[in-house]
Amino acid sequence: MQIYERINSIIKSKGLKKKDFLERFTALEPRLKSTGEIPSVPTIYNYLNGTREIKAELIPYMAKALEVSEQELFLDDSAEFLKDFIKKQGESENAGEKSKAVVKIIELCEYASTPMLERLIEILEQNKQASLKNMKRMSGLEFGL
Repeated sequence: MQIYERINSIIKSKGLKKKDFLERFTALEPRLKSTGEIPSVPTIYNYLNGTREIKAELIPYMAKALEVSEQELFLDDSAEFLKDFIKKQGESENAGEKSKAVVKIIELCEYASTPMLERLIEILEQNKQASLKNMKRMSGLEFGL
C-alpha cells in the first residue's frame, strides 16, 4: 500500500473528507524546504490522489493533521499484512519466533470459541492502541510537534 493510499484509508476510517484533512493540514502551516511556501490546495489534492510524490518533510504534518503517529502512515492494512505474512512464511524456512507464533495462532483459531476469539481481539486491540499511542508520543517528542 502506498503512503497516499494509507493516508486516504485513515481519512476514511476517521469519517473525514479530503477537504477536512486539507483544512487541518494547512492550519499547521507546513512549509516546503525548497520554496518556503505552504503547498497549494491542488498540490495537496495531488498528494492525496497519488499523482504527486509526498515530500518527506510533510509527513510529520500529515500525521499530526490525522492525529496519528508518523509510523502509522507506513503501516499496511491488516488484510494486506496477513496476505504478505502468509506469502513470506511460505518463502522462508527460518521464520522468526514471532512469525511462528502468529502462524500458530492462525492455525489454532479454528478451535477457538467465539467468546475466546472476541477476547483475543479485545486484547490485541488494546495492545495495538497502546503501541500506537507510544509511537505517536515518541514521534511528537522526536519532531517537537
